[in-house]
Amino acid sequence: IATIIVFIISITKLYLSKSLTFINLQEAFISAVVLIVAAVPEGLPTMVAVSLALNMIKLSKENALIKKMVATETAGAVSVICTDKTGTLTENKMSVVKIFSKKELLEEFTEQLKINFVVNNSAEIVKEKNKTSYVGSGSETALLKYYESRTKQNYKVLKNSIVSECIVPFKSENKYMITSLKHNNGYTHLLKGAREVVLLASNLEKEEKDKIVLKMQEEELKGNRVMAFAHKESSIKTDALKNYEFDGFVVLKDKLRKEVYEAIKISKKAGIKVKILTGDNKLTATTIARELDLIDGGEIVEGESLEKISDIELKKRLNNIVVIARSTPLIKLRVVKLLKEMNEVVAVTGDGINDAPALRHADVGFSMGKSGSEIAKEASDVVLIDDSFTSVIKAINFGRNVYKNIQRFILFQLTVNMSAVLFIILSVIFNFGQPFNTLQLLWINIIMDGPPALTLGLGKTENSLEKAKPIKRDTSIVNKNMFIKITINGIAVSLILILQTAFNFLQVPSTMQSSVVFTMFILMQLFNAFNCQELGSASIFKKMGKNKVMLLAFGITFLMHILIVQVFNKAFGLVRLDVLSWVKVISVSLLIVIITEVYKIVYRQTKRIKEQKNK
Repeated sequence: IATIIVFIISITKLYLSKSLTFINLQEAFISAVVLIVAAVPEGLPTMVAVSLALNMIKLSKENALIKKMVATETAGAVSVICTDKTGTLTENKMSVVKIFSKKELLEEFTEQLKINFVVNNSAEIVKEKNKTSYVGSGSETALLKYYESRTKQNYKVLKNSIVSECIVPFKSENKYMITSLKHNNGYTHLLKGAREVVLLASNLEKEEKDKIVLKMQEEELKGNRVMAFAHKESSIKTDALKNYEFDGFVVLKDKLRKEVYEAIKISKKAGIKVKILTGDNKLTATTIARELDLIDGGEIVEGESLEKISDIELKKRLNNIVVIARSTPLIKLRVVKLLKEMNEVVAVTGDGINDAPALRHADVGFSMGKSGSEIAKEASDVVLIDDSFTSVIKAINFGRNVYKNIQRFILFQLTVNMSAVLFIILSVIFNFGQPFNTLQLLWINIIMDGPPALTLGLGKTENSLEKAKPIKRDTSIVNKNMFIKITINGIAVSLILILQTAFNFLQVPSTMQSSVVFTMFILMQLFNAFNCQELGSASIFKKMGKNKVMLLAFGITFLMHILIVQVFNKAFGLVRLDVLSWVKVISVSLLIVIITEVYKIVYRQTKRIKEQKNK
């Protein structure tokens, strides 16, 4: 638009002065094209790509492997984290700490339990030379490890001696696994799973069941997981899920990671809501949430209860729900979709095959590098090498920093654009002619898109996650404060240049006038780059020396401009400046920093007065 205005004004003036010739028209057109080149921030895509790529490298050193480059920035906008418990919040070192056999709750490892532990199990322990690895869920591998430690035998000896006839694999929707064994008199069905499922299928009397439930709850209130076992003799291969003989239960413990407590605190301060979606029952999940100080009056529900309500009702309750116990993959996917509809930016952690849909639909999906399945990793945007929730928080912090770096770059570029366009338009209106020739405009363009600008996108990650709130989906990347700075600095630069062009207030020789104006424009933009380091109202002098790369880029660009003016001046249509003129130009150019600092002082005082009035 600005280019069209300049072109129309130029043509109109040529017409009115009766000097509209093809050559003059051609010059006006070329000037308009060059103005477009100077005004359009074509370096923005490059800067974004470079910033994202460099932060990908940094994050990989922080145990977060980014698979999709855009996830680096998207992570910074995360407002809700839907996390599982095992492996992410815990150490994923599940172990059997107690065992209770039969309905009498004896602490003995019966033969029936041994068979159920080993045969009704889909996990494996792989031993190769000095290395031992585990395949399968943490709870199932814990059963195998317990068997080997108690019996001092390799579990495969028992497993290979018994032939499994039929297997009903574990599903989070059903919460149980059944393995059927063939023998001469029929079949033995081995059942293991969630306590409510196994107890419901058992032929226990009410008093016996109540006694067992009480003992189970006692362990769950400690944050432990309970897994129950039963068996049934039958003449048929597949039988109804009832009349099982209760064999006992085990208590499984998986300690919370030490660093998770601090990570949860930081996420709360940063305005990020954390929701635990776990396969554990309500008591265990509540204990863990309470230990992490996550409840805060929030609601704890079971997945089954959410299946009975509509999406509209669930949306009303979702903000207050902090824990979903006995969660299933379908519930997880539904929660993610509804949160996104509520304008939340959602991160999901998961490790299993069933987590893939939720990981894929999340704004940022975090899969587990150690315990995660290949399908989960494929569906995710980020792979957590250490499986830790802390790495999720680090990724969010990096993401917010990337977003700020992009804002800094845009703030710098748009200020250069506005000041250049305003100055050129005013020069044409006041009949000062084109202030910059083609080569000078291209040099301005290099500064705008080159090293001084790019270094703004390479600022170090600040550990200030808790000081800012998540970025909303509909938030403009150019916020109100940035817009005011762009307007003030753009107008200030163009007015100073127009005053120098019109009145020569620096009192430099007339032959040096164009060189002074050009140099002043360049230096004001370079000094303004330091202003753009601080997006808020804090003084820039606190951050002046932190970005070492930027200081180097500023120094090199400054030296290059001196060479252009003093050595290659003829090529650029310039005249050499004397020492006094350089001093004057540098002094006036520093006004751009002073103007910005004055604005920040006024802004801080105004904000303080408003806060005092509100109190």
